[in-house]
Amino acid sequence: MAQVWLITGSARGLGRAIAEGVLAAGDKLIATARNPQQLSDLVERYGDNVRAVALDVTDERAAIAAVQLAVDVFGRLDVLVNNAGYGNLAAIEDTTMQDFRAQLETNLFGVVNLTKAAIPVMRRQGAGRILQFSSVGGRVGPIGRGAYAAAKWGVEGFSEVLAKEVGPLGIKVTIIEPGGFRTDFAGSSQTILAENPAYASTVGAAARFQREYDGAQPGDPKKAAAAVLNIARLDEPPMRLLLGRDAVRAAAEAERTRAEADRKWRSLSESTDFIDDAGQTSNPASQSSSTGGRADLKSRTWLITGASSGLGYALAEFVLQRGDRVVLAARSMNSMSGLAARYPDRALAVGLDVTQPQQRIAAVERAQAHFGGIDVLVNNAGIDFLGAVEEQREEDYRAQFEVNFFGAVAMLRLVLPGMRRRRSGTIVNISSMDGIASLPVNGYYASSKFALEGITESLWQEIEPIGLRAFLVEPGSFRTGIEQRTRFSGEPIEAYESTSGAFRKMMTTVSPDMFPGDPVRAAAAIYEVVASESPRHWVVLGSDAQRRIGAKLDMLRAEFEAGADTARSTDYPGSAKAIL
Repeated sequence: MAQVWLITGSARGLGRAIAEGVLAAGDKLIATARNPQQLSDLVERYGDNVRAVALDVTDERAAIAAVQLAVDVFGRLDVLVNNAGYGNLAAIEDTTMQDFRAQLETNLFGVVNLTKAAIPVMRRQGAGRILQFSSVGGRVGPIGRGAYAAAKWGVEGFSEVLAKEVGPLGIKVTIIEPGGFRTDFAGSSQTILAENPAYASTVGAAARFQREYDGAQPGDPKKAAAAVLNIARLDEPPMRLLLGRDAVRAAAEAERTRAEADRKWRSLSESTDFIDDAGQTSNPASQSSSTGGRADLKSRTWLITGASSGLGYALAEFVLQRGDRVVLAARSMNSMSGLAARYPDRALAVGLDVTQPQQRIAAVERAQAHFGGIDVLVNNAGIDFLGAVEEQREEDYRAQFEVNFFGAVAMLRLVLPGMRRRRSGTIVNISSMDGIASLPVNGYYASSKFALEGITESLWQEIEPIGLRAFLVEPGSFRTGIEQRTRFSGEPIEAYESTSGAFRKMMTTVSPDMFPGDPVRAAAAIYEVVASESPRHWVVLGSDAQRRIGAKLDMLRAEFEAGADTARSTDYPGSAKAIL
């Protein structure tokens, strides 16, 4: 039976190649683009089998209308292909917040809009396929593409949760991760801003290569389209599918590097639980450095967001006990004021809602005026809502991105100029084990943390050559009172009783002893990584995080190896050297 497809971004590139492949195979298609006139030739050639529709994926109502059109015209929707997207090239410091938001709106929230519109239709059908176009940049943070990587890592986290939620309903989800394909993605579809001499060796080099690379990419769009059509018809499609030999190589290297780092630092990761292997407890604040390479006499100034409770408060207290200076920043001043009063010469409490631009600027300016500069920024502020992807309210999932992602991006952009001038500084982005291995109830939270992972991976490649550092912290379940602050969003939907519904019931029975992680030990581990001269990029904290992330890496490796032949089959024969 012919399948009914809806493809976003059908006018050109991979979207156009897939659209042509779908129609040539005899399937039905809702082909969408900002300018549907670019699809007129498809309508002329395939007549009633195709409808060309104007669609800006950032318009939620338009997304719902496009999905409804598929039902009205063809009676159903079998395959949604979220392909529309673009990526500009610039250093993170030079990318305006307007551009950050625009890229996230199209590349991530556009995917959310279409996905949420399609789920009810597919759920009623009891079947459907959702193909989410990410990128190998959704696994490897490419230099100069921080906003794009953040969006694509967000798509990966969102889609991974989605697959767990809708799988029992007969809906299959596959994340497509292309490498370099011979489309206009690297040409007219992007803006390049790479004139800042501070980043000449990183972003500048990437821009030069990009200009030379345009038109010589190894990937063949027609072969990619054939692979996508094949996946859409499999009874058991892969969760992820790399496309292109360059993507295979880049993903393999990224996973090898991360796996080696996790193995190397496993003992430190597992040391943050309340009870160690010997059943002993201790106060890490009273212990000396154990990771080596620390310049003990160097005092640092830290700015920690979300410092009023949980891990942020534990880290601030630990840092002050070790003799460093701390700017405690959070919306609530109550608990921070007491801590600041205990260390009047080395602590400064400031009110900060990271979603408010003027408060962000004021906090950084006060820190610089009071202590002369910021050596370590810890982006710890975060919020979490639970609920299935279809259940959660838009205002709640957007609020999570405003705090967990955009707030962190804005803060690091504010401190980077000062760090760059001093050629010294460290940025610590607090992610989560859910930023790598998500659950079927926290799709939007995981997506915001996946986005943070993606931009951080790009960030450290941009700033390490100029003497700065950045790393991710991926905590598991810690006794920070998070169970009291986490809320559900939206009304329960009966179809998700076994996934989201099960979590709703479980949360009524949660007690602190179910969380193995000790915040003080986590603080000690973070402090040691900042103080160490040995570079780290991923810092996993907690035995549960180590276990879940390890299982995720094993799954990625299995799917990576199983899909290698398909990935390689999509290249042009005799292609030039790949960009990645």
